[in-house]
Amino acid sequence: MSKEKIISSLDNLIFACLVIYSLTFITNINTKFLFFAFYICILKLFFIKPKINLSTKHIHFIILFITCLFISLISNNLLQLDNITEYKSDVLNPLIGLIIFFIYKITYKKFLILLSTFSISLSINALIILYHSYLGEVGRPVGLCDFHYMFLAGVNLLIIPFILTYSLNNTTYYNKLHWLFRFTIFINIPALIFENTRIVWLAFCIIFPLVIFLGIKNKFKAFLIICCIAIYSFGIFQMSPQSTNRLESITNNNYENQPNYERLLMWQSASNMFIDHPIFGVGYGNYYTNYISEYRSPLAREYQRHPHNTFLEKLSEAGILGGISYLLLILYFIFNSVKTFIKNKNPINLSYLACILAYSIGCLTDCLYSSYNLKELTYIFYLFTGIYLILNSYIKQEHKYE
Repeated sequence: MSKEKIISSLDNLIFACLVIYSLTFITNINTKFLFFAFYICILKLFFIKPKINLSTKHIHFIILFITCLFISLISNNLLQLDNITEYKSDVLNPLIGLIIFFIYKITYKKFLILLSTFSISLSINALIILYHSYLGEVGRPVGLCDFHYMFLAGVNLLIIPFILTYSLNNTTYYNKLHWLFRFTIFINIPALIFENTRIVWLAFCIIFPLVIFLGIKNKFKAFLIICCIAIYSFGIFQMSPQSTNRLESITNNNYENQPNYERLLMWQSASNMFIDHPIFGVGYGNYYTNYISEYRSPLAREYQRHPHNTFLEKLSEAGILGGISYLLLILYFIFNSVKTFIKNKNPINLSYLACILAYSIGCLTDCLYSSYNLKELTYIFYLFTGIYLILNSYIKQEHKYE
């Protein structure tokens, strides 16, 4: 078999792993197939000599961020094994979602196939959530998701913007594909409401009108669609007293409203950690230990492992180095996506802009990026970032056969 056929077969295997991952990512199988794709990429290096050309600073800001966290790690923990393991698991391992696209070049057609399989997964999960809600189950339903409900919230923030954008676009490779995306949005709106995650509601109150307004040339039609979605959502809220109560509690910061008041106390504790350890923080992975032993407020009623704000998490654990490097990373990603969309108003650029904005909003009230217990979200974030970079030719590959 020639090297060209071997490489083609390996590329097909990589894409197959990505498809299986997109169909199983909310189950306990989770990142296994993403790792399989990465290992096949490593195997591919035995047959090619890649030359990578970067015309973006995304990678620079990611390297700066992970370096600052590592400096905090070695400055406070003296290379303790548990903290190193946590750093590798939360910060380094998710990078495979991005590294894959330095070796494997995904085409626009294959991206649409991948997005459709993500869409199928979310549709099935939404149907299960709706069924459980129909049976009268209350709380924070997650359907097939084997993880914390905030994992599903983060997944929605990352993927729904892509699906929404492409549901407005009927000029894809497959004429009927946008109907799948529209169906996914239609059934996920009530599922998102019944999941009762308020930051997701707030994020999509901004993102949905933004995407629809920017994605549809006929602004009157865009206005009508926004109104229809608002009426549809309002009707769903009326069917769920629990969701209505959650919505009404968003602005209530009284002590009796535990979720809001508890967050204020956690933010205060994280801020105090930073004030006492401004340069390197308390050390990567040391937030909970310090929170319990010294910084937990006497008024607190919960024992949370993180401060429910990604910026404050990095600031408290890694000091000014971690906080500033995180801010620079997010701001550059947003700035670049805005600049790219203005230059080329296509669906991939709009969807990634909406994705990074929604994800950033979610990070305001939880720790969703390179964070304890939700590191799987970082894999997805890097995966879609890699797709965005390669489809915009920010990553260019030149492969020479060995």
